[in-house]
This record gives sequence, structure tokens and C-alpha cells, in this order.
Amino acid sequence: SFEFRSPEWDPISQGAKNLITQMLTFDPSIRPTAETVLMSPWLKFKGTPKSTPLSKDFVTRLSGFRAFSKLKKVALTALAQQLPDEKIESLQKTFRALDQNGDGMLSVEEIREAIVQQGLKPPKALEDILQAIDCNGSGSLDYTEFLAAMLDQKVYMQRDVCWAAFRIFDLDGDGKITREELGKVLNGDSVQELFGTRKIEKMIEEVDKDGDGAVDFEEFCAMMSSKAEP
Repeated sequence: SFEFRSPEWDPISQGAKNLITQMLTFDPSIRPTAETVLMSPWLKFKGTPKSTPLSKDFVTRLSGFRAFSKLKKVALTALAQQLPDEKIESLQKTFRALDQNGDGMLSVEEIREAIVQQGLKPPKALEDILQAIDCNGSGSLDYTEFLAAMLDQKVYMQRDVCWAAFRIFDLDGDGKITREELGKVLNGDSVQELFGTRKIEKMIEEVDKDGDGAVDFEEFCAMMSSKAEP
């Protein structure tokens, strides 16, 4: 049997040790199933996140994201994957609290219920708002999509953070994001292009103020600092 050696295992509770011992049972006929393990009182108690109050501007941020330019949505989604934990710790806790069934996705029902529980009024167009945030069309918000929509502008407008986001798209490092570079980042090696040529051109045009067919860093920063379009 597995031995819980000292001092490494000293801080671990007896409940955790009992659960680990059961999971390491060699005989599959008496080893607990994954479903049984997930229902274990110790894991349910430890794994259920504390209720985290939603910020007062939670609904406003969700609605605002829908109105951002397409390139800004893409930039925030890419940036959400790059930020260190310390910058997004409170959002991580909020996501875990909202994700009631622990599947790593937020459904319309989970978000609506959380808004009501906080005494806030869900917007009538909540489903449409979430659909606009749901970049991959899965029907729910994954962790990255949620972060992208909820990021505080004070975080992503820091010059170094904005520069890190810009460099994701400026593949050759010449200080400009071209249509070709944007296409490569968005479509990757995919045979079936998710973003067609016209769609990419439009994304560039929305931000390209000097009309040179590319987006430089100052144009990128101006886009990131802009308010949602009506």
C-alpha cells in the first residue's frame, strides 16, 4: 500500500489521505469510480468554491464587450491567455464561483442565476450578449472568453501589457500588424479558414487611422483605450 511519508505528507488532512488511498486501490473491481470519487464528502467540501460577489459593473462589462471592435475582442481574448495569475486572481475566483457544475464553461443559466442572486437585474438580451462573447461558438463561455470580457481596462491599458498584446500579432516585429500577420494568428495552420480575407481586412480598416493598410502600436493602443461603440 502507498505510504504517506513524513514530512512531505504531514500537512495533508486525514480525509485527503483516505481518498487518495481509495483511488490507488489496485483491484479495479473495488476501486471507486470517478463518479464516486467526485461525490466524496471531502472533495465536495474542499472543491466547492466560496460564493464570490459579482462586481457592480459585471453586467456592464459583459454588455460593453459585445460593442467592441472585432480586433479589440480578438486582442483581449489573446491577452487573456498571457496574463499572469496575480493580475486576474479575482476573476479566477469569480469564474469558479459561477461555474456551478464545474465543467469549465459558463452557461446562460449559470450567469443569469448568479446575477439574480446578487440582486442585480439580468439584461433582456443576455443570451445575445453572451453569444457575442462566445468567440468559438460553443454556446457557453469558456475561461478565456470570460476573462477577455471581464478584464479591467486599467489592467490591459498598462503600456507593457498593451505591448505584450500587440506583439502577439506583430509576427515579424516591425512595429505593424498586417493583414497577413493577423490572418496567420487567427487562422493558424487550419486548412479551413475561420476568418476570411474580407473579414480580416475589415478588422484592420476599423483601427487603421492613417490608412496605410496596417495597424501600428499607437493605433493599437488607441483601439484598446476606446470605449465601446454604440
